[in-house]
Parts: sequence; structure tokens; C-alpha cells
Amino acid sequence: MPRSLRHLHLIAIYTVMKLLAEVVNYLREIPFSYVSANAEKHIAKTVHSHMQNQSLSFHLNRETGKVLRIVNRGSQSFASVMRYTMYTLMPTFLEIAFTITIIGYLFTQKYLYINLGTIIVYIVVTIICTEWRAKYFKRLALSDSTYVQKATDSLLNFETVKYFNAENHERNRFFTSLQTYKEANITVAYTLVTLNTLQAVCISFGLTVTLMMAYGDIINGKLNVSDFVTFNLYIV
Repeated sequence: MPRSLRHLHLIAIYTVMKLLAEVVNYLREIPFSYVSANAEKHIAKTVHSHMQNQSLSFHLNRETGKVLRIVNRGSQSFASVMRYTMYTLMPTFLEIAFTITIIGYLFTQKYLYINLGTIIVYIVVTIICTEWRAKYFKRLALSDSTYVQKATDSLLNFETVKYFNAENHERNRFFTSLQTYKEANITVAYTLVTLNTLQAVCISFGLTVTLMMAYGDIINGKLNVSDFVTFNLYIV
């Protein structure tokens, strides 16, 4: 076999494995779709039954649009939480565990402790910032429900609006609620930027410290350049 063709089977194996990884990534949506659909169905059914069991005074005084928006958002959010947990959080923690273990095995223990400390600081910062952002998310959810409620009520009671010639009044109420929602949405975006910036600072600080330590070990002959590159790839 010519030398140029000797390792073609390795290239073929690589491309096939990459294809399989992509296919499996798509196929995972099939079982998850059943789980998320059943979860949304169960939550919607439970909430609907709960609403039906409420007193007459509750139904007379309720804001239909706001209630429907809350029910819809709640049932959809559960599927989003499941997807984020299964496809983001769990793989990330597994990857962190494997990476930290490999670093501790291939290199000295000080690198393991530095990176483990970085991950702990990262998690603490994330939890604190998430708790801080919670109030802004609540404000966003409330303003979202409010502007939907204004639109729904104005349409459900369209005859009354026409009877009192209150189109401009209803339009102004809706626009005011929509403006409040926009401001709350922008505030949440700002807080997300703050969170992501602090997370990036934590990771960058840990990466800088570990790479400087690795550079010192290279100078002292404890590591070589290939170790430095490998270590950097594991951290990234």
C-alpha cells in the first residue's frame, strides 16, 4: 500500500465517528420530545384542574390574560429547565470532573487545586449573581403577564370598549405596559452581561495563574512546551 494511503482508514474512522456524534445529537431530541410533551401535558392538566376548583369570587375577579400567560409560561418553562439540566448542566459537570481528574493525573497536584478552586469560585459567583438577578426576572415576568393581560382583556371586552369609545384609552394602557416590559427586558439583559463578565473574569484569572505556573515549570525543566500546549487545551 502506498505511504500516502496508509492512514486513510484513520481519516475514515474519524469522519464516521464525527458523523455519528452529530446524528446522536439529533436523535436525542426524539425521546426528549416525548418527555417534554408529557410533562407539559401533565402540568397544564394539573393547573387547569386547579383553576376549575377555585371559588366563584376568584373567577369573577381574575385577569384572564394574565392567568393564561402564567399558565402557558409555566408549562413551557418546565421543559426548558429539563433540557438545560440534561443537555447543558450535567454534561458540563461531567466534563469538568474528567478534566480536573486528568490534570491531576498528568500534572502536579497544584494544578488540580488551582483549577478546582477556580471552578468553586465560578460556581459561587454564579449562584450569588443568579440570586441577585431573580428580582429582575420576577419583574420581567410580571410585566410580561401584565401587557398580555391588557391586550387580552381589551379584545375580550371589545364591545364595551366600542360602546364607551375607549379605543385610545386601551391603546395607551397597552403601550404603557409594553414599555414597562421593554425596560424590564433590557434590565435583565444588562444583568446577564454582568454575570457573564464576572464568570469570564473568574475563568481568565484561573487560566492566567495556571499558565504562569506552567511557564515557570517549563523554565525550571519540569515541563516541556508540549505539556504547556496540552495543559492549555484541557483548561480551555
